[in-house]
Amino acid sequence: MNLEEYAKKIGNERFLSSDEIEVLLKTINTSNAFADKNGEIEQWDDRSRIVRGMIEAIHIIRDHISVYGTNNTSNDENKEILDFYMQKEESRKTLGDYAKIYGLKNGLSIEETKEMIDFIDSSHIFLDRDDEPHDWRKRFDINRRIVLGMSEAMSEMKKHIIKMQINEGLEEGIGAERIAKEKELAQLMEKEELAKGKDVREALAYSLGADLHETWRKGYAKNNTLEDGTIAPRMKKTKDQDWIAKNGTDTVDIANTAFAELPEDWQGENLKAAKVAIDLVYGKMMAGQELTEEVLQELSAIVHDKWLERNPWEKDGPLGVPYEKLEPIEKEKDTVQLRDAIKKVTAYQKGEINIEALREEYGLNGNTK
Repeated sequence: MNLEEYAKKIGNERFLSSDEIEVLLKTINTSNAFADKNGEIEQWDDRSRIVRGMIEAIHIIRDHISVYGTNNTSNDENKEILDFYMQKEESRKTLGDYAKIYGLKNGLSIEETKEMIDFIDSSHIFLDRDDEPHDWRKRFDINRRIVLGMSEAMSEMKKHIIKMQINEGLEEGIGAERIAKEKELAQLMEKEELAKGKDVREALAYSLGADLHETWRKGYAKNNTLEDGTIAPRMKKTKDQDWIAKNGTDTVDIANTAFAELPEDWQGENLKAAKVAIDLVYGKMMAGQELTEEVLQELSAIVHDKWLERNPWEKDGPLGVPYEKLEPIEKEKDTVQLRDAIKKVTAYQKGEINIEALREEYGLNGNTK
């Protein structure tokens, strides 16, 4: 099996459309990730990792644009950010730094680049210290190339989506100049709204994540309450160095710890799920859009795809299928997250939620979590 055949196979398994597979193949054929000044990647496992990164990147940019539309950072802002990260010593650059460099060079916005960084932080595609090669420099170079391939795929997919949008507008008899002006205005308005709403969405996501954690704690307590009425500990290791320094231990009892007091890595899945749900409904609700059952089902499909991205080992199991093929009980698990998110946003709209108080409670002020 050659690389293109592999790309088609995995692309189909990850539910890419025929157009998206064409974008993937174009990216592979023009990519600088497989061979650059550091040499050519020859190992099949490493080349396949780059392809899998590209596939996930197409999902990332497609889902981002479906929620926020297309947006771009200004040239001046791009140059300022690029100059900052380009001037860092090579030995001190992180994968996140390279994501910003490659993303901005390939025409992605800051928000789109952040989506890629979020994926890097949670993905199993990247090599870690237990993987070969054992030389960390070689591992880092392969991971850097995966990031480069992802940025190239996101850029190609973004250009494809914009082209499709313009073609749809022309078919409706709208002039290209008018389309460009309308799109530029929409991008500016959207950027302003996102800037205002970012703090709100972040606080609501933490609040929803806390609710999801409390729901789990209650379910755990039903079968793990001791004779004295206390809850049996559920001890877990953490890598959150700030939390370890503050608490003097690298072990946390997640069953008896409130969400706000958990280390960052154990807020993990609940917070990521909450952020997806809040981001999907917030903009639509603030714009006054009615979230009908049909819309909820469309958004639930995105929730499911995002869950699969965070849990790639599930793809070969019963849940590794498109949302439409899930059993009703599994579909409801995705939809209920959106319903809970809607309740949060509704409470905020009614003035029942104090955003500043939430940000203070979860330590978000001045924090880039």
